[in-house]
Amino acid sequence: MWWQKRDAAILAQIKLYLEERARQKQEKREQRRETRDYVAIAIALFAAAFTCWQAWEAHQTRKDTQVQFEQAQKRADRQAELARKDAGEAVDIQTKLADRSAEQAERSADAAKSAADTAHDTLFKGQRPWVGIDGYPIVLQPPQVTKETGVHADVVIGVKNFGISPALHVAINTGITIGPPTSDLTQFRRDADASCKMADMGSSPIVPGEERTGRYIFPGTTLTSRLNMTANSPYLDPNRGLDLVGCIAYTDQFKAKHHTRFCFMSQGRIDQIVANQPLVSCPMNEIAD
Repeated sequence: MWWQKRDAAILAQIKLYLEERARQKQEKREQRRETRDYVAIAIALFAAAFTCWQAWEAHQTRKDTQVQFEQAQKRADRQAELARKDAGEAVDIQTKLADRSAEQAERSADAAKSAADTAHDTLFKGQRPWVGIDGYPIVLQPPQVTKETGVHADVVIGVKNFGISPALHVAINTGITIGPPTSDLTQFRRDADASCKMADMGSSPIVPGEERTGRYIFPGTTLTSRLNMTANSPYLDPNRGLDLVGCIAYTDQFKAKHHTRFCFMSQGRIDQIVANQPLVSCPMNEIAD
C-alpha cells in the first residue's frame, strides 16, 4: 500500500540520518581522541623538556657548586698555608725572642755570678792572711867556702803576716845556692817549687787525727828565724853570688792552703859578702797565692 511505501521511505531516510549522525559523532570522537593524544604528547614533550631543563640546571648547579667548592678549598688551603707560615714565623720569632731572653738571662746570671765571685774573692782576700818576707834577709857572717863542706852561711830572715787574719800551720823551707846568672829565672822557679813541696811536708800531720802542724803568725806579727844553711856543690865559682831561695806554706781560717815563694841574692861575689850584709830581691821575688 502507498502509505507503507511512504513510511518505508521515511524510515530509510531516518536510518540514513541516524547513521550519518552516528558517523559524525564517531568522527568527532576520533578527532577528540586525536586531540587528546596530541595534547598528551605535547604535555609529555613539555614535561620531558622541562625535566631535561631541570636536569641541565641541576648539572650546571652541581658544576657551579663543584667549582665553588674547589675555589673554596683552594682558598682554605691558601689560608691554611698562610696560617702555617704565619704560625711558623711566629714560632721562629718567639723562639728567637726566647733564645735572646735566655741569652740575656744567662748573661745576667753570669754577671751576677761574676759579681758575687768578685765580692767573695774580695771578701776572701780581704779577710785572709798574707804571709811574706819582712824586709831583707841579713847575712850575719861572711859565708865560709871550703871544698870539703861547700858554702856555709848564717842568715836571719823575718816572716810577717801582712793580712788581717791569723796564718795557721806556717812552715818555712829555704836553702842557699851558688847563683846562676841573674837573667836565668828557670832555676830560681824550680828551687822555689821544690821548697814549697818541702814546706808542705813540714806542715803535714805528725800524729793520726791531727789537722796540720806548724806555727801560727798573728796579723802584723813578724816571726824572725836564724838559719844556718849549707850548699854542697861540686863546683865552687867565687865569681858567682849567693842565692837564698825558699817558700812559706800556710793555711787560712777557711782551711785553704797558700804559698809564698821568695828569692834573694847577694849584690857581689861570695867572697865579697861582709857581716850583716842584706841580700837584695831576685827578679822573681815575691810570688804569693
